[in-house]
Amino acid sequence: MLKPHIWAGRRFHGPVSRHSAARFETWLDDDRRWMLHDARLSQTDGIDVLAVGSELAGLTLREDAGRQRIRRVRAVYRGPLAHAAHRGEVLERIRF
Repeated sequence: MLKPHIWAGRRFHGPVSRHSAARFETWLDDDRRWMLHDARLSQTDGIDVLAVGSELAGLTLREDAGRQRIRRVRAVYRGPLAHAAHRGEVLERIRF
């Protein structure tokens, strides 16, 4: 399984949805590029499972963004998808 994980020093990116709408869109644009790169890599290299989220608890609050992410990945990667939730309560509120 390929499980991309955002890491930028000591900052935790899980609460990304708390950013302003403009800042969230900027983050989302950058994230789209990386996620599609990882989806292409996974498809080309025969990765068994691709995680479309890893500890991005804030993304689970933005169902439309989560669904868009999955649609874009699905256009490139045909294998099973997973989401690595940060904690149990995050997993319970995922709608996508």
